[in-house]
Amino acid sequence: MKVGETKNITIPPEKGYGLTKPELIRVFPIVQVIPETTEMPKEMEIPVSEFERVVGPGHKAGETVGIPDTNINFTILNITNSNVSLSYKLKVGDEIWSKGSPWNETVIKIDNKNITVRANVSKNAIVQLPGVSWNSTVVGLDNVNITLRHNPIPETIVPSMLGQMKVSFNETSIILDQNPELAGKTLVFKVTLVSIDK
Repeated sequence: MKVGETKNITIPPEKGYGLTKPELIRVFPIVQVIPETTEMPKEMEIPVSEFERVVGPGHKAGETVGIPDTNINFTILNITNSNVSLSYKLKVGDEIWSKGSPWNETVIKIDNKNITVRANVSKNAIVQLPGVSWNSTVVGLDNVNITLRHNPIPETIVPSMLGQMKVSFNETSIILDQNPELAGKTLVFKVTLVSIDK
C-alpha cells in the first residue's frame, strides 16, 4: 500500500474469533418446575479449612455455631485434623432464611437421617433466584411443585466462570451463550495507510 491508499481487509471467522461452538450455548425453558420441598442430610462433614473460613478457628465439639447471613445453627459433633462433623440445630416448625435465597423455608419433617423443608412462597410472588440477572414470577403452586416463569430481560452480557456470557430470551427459552461476541462473524476493516516511518 502507498500513503493515502485505502483497502478493505476481510478476516474470516477461523482467522478471527473462531467459529461459534455449539457446546458453549445452553438453552433452558422459560417456565421451570421445581419441587416445593427439599430434603437435606441432618448431619454433614466438611473440611476443617472450609469450616474455619466460614465460622473462624478455635471451636470445640459440643459448641453451637451459626452460619453468617442466615439464621441456621449447627452443633459441632466432632473435629479432627481434617474434617468437622456438624448437625443442624433445627426443629419442626422452624422458619429458616438465608441471604440471597429467593424465599424462606419451614422445617416440616425431621427423621434420623434427613430434614425436610418447604418453601414459603405464594402465587404471583416475584422472586430473585441466586446467580441470575433476571427475576421470576411464581405462576403455580400445587403442594408438590413450584412453577416459575422467568421474566425476560433485554439481551445482556454478564460475567461467568469462563469470561463473559450473553443472556437472551425468546418466547420459550433462555439462551446462555459463552462464545466470544464476535465468534462466527466475518470481520471487515477499512484501512487507510496514513504514513510510513523509516
